[in-house]
Amino acid sequence: MLQGYLLTLASGLLFTASTVFAKFINQSGNIDAQEISFVRFFVGLIIVILMRCFGNYAPRPIVKKGLYLRAIYNTIAVILFYLAVQYSTITNANLLNMTYPVFVAIASAIVLDEKITIKISIAIVLSMLGAFLIIKPFNITINFGDIFGILSAIITGLAIAYLKFAVKTEDTFTILYYLFFYGTLITLVVSLPTIKIPNFKETWLLLLTALSAAAGQWLLTQGMKTITATVSSIISMTRIFFAAFIGMLMFGEIIDIYIIIGAILIITPNIMILTDSKLKQN
Repeated sequence: MLQGYLLTLASGLLFTASTVFAKFINQSGNIDAQEISFVRFFVGLIIVILMRCFGNYAPRPIVKKGLYLRAIYNTIAVILFYLAVQYSTITNANLLNMTYPVFVAIASAIVLDEKITIKISIAIVLSMLGAFLIIKPFNITINFGDIFGILSAIITGLAIAYLKFAVKTEDTFTILYYLFFYGTLITLVVSLPTIKIPNFKETWLLLLTALSAAAGQWLLTQGMKTITATVSSIISMTRIFFAAFIGMLMFGEIIDIYIIIGAILIITPNIMILTDSKLKQN
């Protein structure tokens, strides 16, 4: 259990780092979210291919349904998340994406036959209220980056549920092999119309974005083998604090009262889900 907690915590830090590198790329105005997503999956694919060629690794799929659905949903979620980073702040992008534990609970009820309790129902309402405050729909204009953030959370919920489904029968290498292979194909098709050749600085930032995300994905998958999908989601909330601190320090992002209240409304229901004894069981 302790290993699962630590691996998931480390994955949260690496995913936040990937967000920061992506934001630096966005500031150049040359590379868009679709291309960042493609490089992320392509670098991951190169890593698993090298591991297959030079290491004692090989994909050994048992139940392909979980592998395919995990790859598809995760790829869509990644594209939406980097769109949120591109058009919003890294604080909002990570905060809105971290509403995904409630969607994990909903998806797990469908995919893993976990129960949706009254506590989870209340958590969903509170979390959505928190997202509502962060998006600030009462303003004259709505930042569509924030809309991408909440959509990424919904799809991430499905991706995490199918990851938990997959780890029951598949090893870590097989899951990541399918993820990076099909993720590369999907993002290549999506990014091809607008793809650009990066300059030297952008190339290094793209590599750092991809490597930190790939390492985070590996640690998350390993951690999921010893803890539940819901507990993993709760631990991943540390990304909110990592992102807020780095956003203020490096990008001058402002944390207003709506973001603070929204964060509380998102964190509180996630803790409620964690304390639900029925979801602590594998």
